[in-house]
Amino acid sequence: LPSYSFVDTSDENLKRFVDQNGDWTHYWITNKKQFVKSVNHVLHLGYAKGPRFHEYLLSVSKDEAKKKLNAAGDEGTRTHMAIRDLINGVRIKMTSKYPTEHGRGRMEYLNSDEWENVMAWMAWADKYKPRVISNEFAVYSILHQYAGSPDALMVITVPADDKKFPEDVRGHDVLLMPDWKTSSAIHPEYRSQLSAYWCAIRERGYFRNEVVKFDDAHSFTGIVRLGT
Repeated sequence: LPSYSFVDTSDENLKRFVDQNGDWTHYWITNKKQFVKSVNHVLHLGYAKGPRFHEYLLSVSKDEAKKKLNAAGDEGTRTHMAIRDLINGVRIKMTSKYPTEHGRGRMEYLNSDEWENVMAWMAWADKYKPRVISNEFAVYSILHQYAGSPDALMVITVPADDKKFPEDVRGHDVLLMPDWKTSSAIHPEYRSQLSAYWCAIRERGYFRNEVVKFDDAHSFTGIVRLGT
């Protein structure tokens, strides 16, 4: 059996239950002495990837499919790390290096696709002027028995002509919990992922003062698809 270790999160009462490869499917709630499932693990088990994905798997060997999926996972992880640095005020240069998730932590420069993802995020941030409340923070739900890590919680200013938002909030500040995605499409499970995180935020009272300032009509979750 693989050995596991407990890894700290941003919440002192929540730890990831991580295997030797750095992966996890469960979290440990220390003050409740209780395991709960990872939101992403539940969604991975519960959502079909669609006919195109299965057709692709049938068209390549197992090793080729694994290599492709690992590369896509690395791109998403390294893009998230770069965005986290930008939010934290770290300047990214051509010489900046980030670890590869499936390369045993090997440090590498951002590739061209990852740079495009970062530039897309910069364009989005320039448009919406985000004021970050928290970045990559851990949440959990006792009621629904799950945990996970939203990418961010922030206040943004909706442009007056932005039709992606309801008319009554255009030109105003809203509370937004976004998720950065580097995938080629917005899949159904993404909505469930954000809904689960938001329910945990409301249940646990995270950032209560900030949430109170915005009623449901001025609070949103959203997918920010990068690199397209």
